[in-house]
Amino acid sequence: MIKQKILAVLTSLCIGVLPLAAGMAAAPVAAEDTTEPVRILAMGDSITDGYINGDNGYRKYFCYEMQQKGFTNFDMVGPKNNWSDSVSYTTSDGVTFQYDPAHAGYSGYAIEKIGSRQGLYETIFDTTYYNNNVTGNMIEAYDPDIVLLQIGTNDLLDNQNAGITDRLEKLVDKLLDSIDSDSMLFVASVPDIDVSVKHDWLWAYQSSGYSYENNPEEFTALVEQSVDNYNASVKELVEKKQAVGARIRFADINSVVDMKTGLEDGVHPNEAGYACMGKYWSEQVSAYLNGTTPTPTPATTTEVTTATEATTTTAIETTTTSTEATTETTVSTTTE
Repeated sequence: MIKQKILAVLTSLCIGVLPLAAGMAAAPVAAEDTTEPVRILAMGDSITDGYINGDNGYRKYFCYEMQQKGFTNFDMVGPKNNWSDSVSYTTSDGVTFQYDPAHAGYSGYAIEKIGSRQGLYETIFDTTYYNNNVTGNMIEAYDPDIVLLQIGTNDLLDNQNAGITDRLEKLVDKLLDSIDSDSMLFVASVPDIDVSVKHDWLWAYQSSGYSYENNPEEFTALVEQSVDNYNASVKELVEKKQAVGARIRFADINSVVDMKTGLEDGVHPNEAGYACMGKYWSEQVSAYLNGTTPTPTPATTTEVTTATEATTTTAIETTTTSTEATTETTVSTTTE
C-alpha cells in the first residue's frame, strides 16, 4: 500500500523559504570570528551529489539555511567541488546567495562495492578509488567535525537487501573509529522510491519473479517494504550505537521528501525536495551545534516490521538574502 504523507504543505514551505528573504533588510554584520571553522563533510550517492539539477542539490540550501540561523563559520569539505569555497546560486524567484560546494557524493554508488556498483566504503577509506594524490583516507585528509551520511538508495534499487544493514554498520563503525572523538556522525534515512515512475530501474526485483506490468500493486508494495525496512534499520542502528556511547545521530530525511511532490524522476529529489532536505539538515546540525536535540513531532504510521519515527520541519524566519561562506581550508585534490 502506498504510504500517504501529509507533506505537500511542508514542501511548499521549504521551497518558499528563500523568496521571503527578498524584501528584507540584511542582518547586522557580526564581529570577525577568529575560531577555526566547523568542517562539515556531506557524503553519499547521487542525492548528496545533487543529481538532476547540476546545482549541488540539498547542500546549497543547507548552507543558506545555516547562514540564516547565524552559523557562518563552517567549511564544507570533501574531494569534489573543492575548487571554490563560494559559489553563487539564484532561485527561480530571483534570490541569490553564496554557498560552499565541496562534498563527497558519488552518483551510482552503493554502501559497499557490490555487483556492478562501486562502494562508498572503499571510496572513503582507499584513496586509490577517488584521488591518488591524497595521502591516507578521506577522513584523514579532511578531518571533519561533522559527517552527514546518506547512502543505501542504490542498494535498494538493485534489490541488494540481503545484508544491507550489516554493510551499513561496517561503514558506520569504520567512520566512528576514524573521526575524532569529539566529532559527530549523522546517519540519514533515504527517500521513498516512486515505483510507478521508475519501475524500469528496478529490474532486479523483476528478475526475482515480480513484475510491475503484471501486478503493479504487489510490485510497489515489495519495493516500498524494502525502503521502509531499511530506514527502520538505520534508525535502530543509530540507537544501538548511541547506547554504547557513540557520537552519532539519526536524520530522518525520508520524512521531509514527499514521494509525489518532492521527487524529479521517482528516485532523485526535485528542487522542492532538495530545499526541504537542506532545511531539515540545517535544523539537525544547528541543534547539535547549539547543544540541543530538535523537538520531534508525532510519528506517522508505516507498515514495517519496526516502526520508524517520522520527523517534520517547520518554517523559519529569514533575515538576509545573501551571506558569504567562510574560506575553505581543504586539501587540494582533483575534482571528479
